[in-house]
Amino acid sequence: MRAIVCLCTRSLVCFKQGLPWRSQLCKHLQMSVTEARDRMHLTSDESTVTCMVAAGIIEIACRVGESYGYPRAELLAVGGLTSENIADPGARLPSYALWRIVQHVVEKSGDRAFGLRFAETTDLRSQGFWGYAFISCLSMRQAFQLLVRFSSLRHSSQLAVWEEAEWAVFEWSSDPSTPASLETIAGDGFLGCFCYNRRRWLQGANADMQAFLTYPEEPHHQALRALVGGPVTFNAPRTKCASRALSSTCLRAPETLSC
Repeated sequence: MRAIVCLCTRSLVCFKQGLPWRSQLCKHLQMSVTEARDRMHLTSDESTVTCMVAAGIIEIACRVGESYGYPRAELLAVGGLTSENIADPGARLPSYALWRIVQHVVEKSGDRAFGLRFAETTDLRSQGFWGYAFISCLSMRQAFQLLVRFSSLRHSSQLAVWEEAEWAVFEWSSDPSTPASLETIAGDGFLGCFCYNRRRWLQGANADMQAFLTYPEEPHHQALRALVGGPVTFNAPRTKCASRALSSTCLRAPETLSC
């Protein structure tokens, strides 16, 4: 928390002095990466690494669960957490806590569209310093480059980006702790978040976009097709989405970040 206050204070000073505060923000964020990565894994023994996720992501899952009518206290108890555990959106918590909460809501509600609800509910302003760094970017390209570069501080999934002809391709794979029964939920959440954020930058529909998902199509995916706005292929070898609007020589293939 002290490091976050320090980074925000420095950025505020740069803003007041008329300095390029966005570049300073990213500079200080880069300086904090090494220290953050030192604390991003918990081990139960020397050979086992626990996949981690930012508390802010768990908080979003709780908000979605509350929209179904389940009390937050119930959801946190399922994940073995308390409200204090998720007070800092940047805190690192075991991924299994997130999946327990999601599984609980999906099983009780019977709604397989949880991933899309999660994406729609996501508000980057609730994600602390990282969220404000993302939305302060001057372009969609800069925002998604920041996302790829620091994704390993947010979750234990893998995210890679490269170019194929005129397309900028984002490939995603869930973290190893994701239950098989929730792979569809996780994939929907990834693609949904990408689409909603892309729409924010383009201020409109997701034209010139296509998506590939590794799992079978389900009834709720009609809404996902509408959200993508372009071709969606199910039962694909890998989960990825491609966008023409992000295509640039600034994206060098392949760059991958993982836990």
